[in-house]
Amino acid sequence: MFLNRSEQYALELVLFLRNHPEQRHARLNKVAEELDLSFHFLGKIAQTLVKSGLLVSVRGPKGGFGLAHPGRKITQLEVIKAVNGNKSLTRCVLRPKECDSENPCPLHSTWDGILCSVQKTLNDSPVGES
Repeated sequence: MFLNRSEQYALELVLFLRNHPEQRHARLNKVAEELDLSFHFLGKIAQTLVKSGLLVSVRGPKGGFGLAHPGRKITQLEVIKAVNGNKSLTRCVLRPKECDSENPCPLHSTWDGILCSVQKTLNDSPVGES
């Protein structure tokens, strides 16, 4: 499984916010600069995470983005699903447009098992904790 750029940015942002609790609300320009990410694309991802309820956005001079639930364990699976639903975790690696349970490719059963295992691991793995 490979994460797309949206999922990578989302995980980077949530991880940054978890690792900097002293910054109640981080400014995206500072986050983008520190992580060497596109500011505009990071902004789109941040808004998606706000809509999903994982982040909050505060306007004004002391505003920025922060975790919606500081004490809550946000899992890697929650972040990935907030950005792309299940797309990265369910698509076939061999024939993504053609393969499904009714028309399986030769690797379907192997990858189906792998993706189920990956989903479980990501669901059991809070962002920023091993």
